Amino acid sequence: MKTILYIVRHANSLANQEKIFAGHSDVALSELGFTQANYVTDYFKDKLVDVIYSSDLIRTISTIKGVADQKGLEIITQSNLREIYAGKWELKPFSQLEEEYGEGFLTWKTGLYNAQPDGGESVEEMANRVFNAVKEIAEKEKGKTIVISTHSTPLRAIISKIKYGTFEKIGEITRLSNASITKISYENNKFEIIDYCITQHLNGAISVLPQNI
Repeated sequence: MKTILYIVRHANSLANQEKIFAGHSDVALSELGFTQANYVTDYFKDKLVDVIYSSDLIRTISTIKGVADQKGLEIITQSNLREIYAGKWELKPFSQLEEEYGEGFLTWKTGLYNAQPDGGESVEEMANRVFNAVKEIAEKEKGKTIVISTHSTPLRAIISKIKYGTFEKIGEITRLSNASITKISYENNKFEIIDYCITQHLNGAISVLPQNI
């Protein structure tokens, strides 16, 4: 029995706009983000959706709220779908992280799998947390079409695991645009990528953090 998952990266947030590391901090969408969220709603207008899950942070919930309203569905929130907990890095500009946490932040930029924000969660811990949550959802909702709203680093971890069989290549997965959609199938205990980083629905309203941060 095939299960379909549409995994949405949240729309542009105020932290994205200001180039700030949000992590677990609750940051609202920017004006651009609300525009992107409307495009996400339009994308699902003619698509079957059985159930909607989201990280419990406002930027992911706001991204998918229009879809939930359109389909008459509740948003099931799970903290395990959150972005990495960034500890002392939370809500700090990337430029400040470069100055204050040079070695650790360099690992984040150049060897992502081995990175761990000071006082925060390691990338490996985050990757296992999120992947296990997505797999549990896929098992629970077998045969359904699922929408999951989550974050950049978790989504890169999921793609790395499916594509390469390991989280260790997460750094090779390029950053995805805000409000992009990745379509995945799940059957016989196996995930498969159907369509990666869909952005056509955004009508050019693309926003991606630079690869060097």
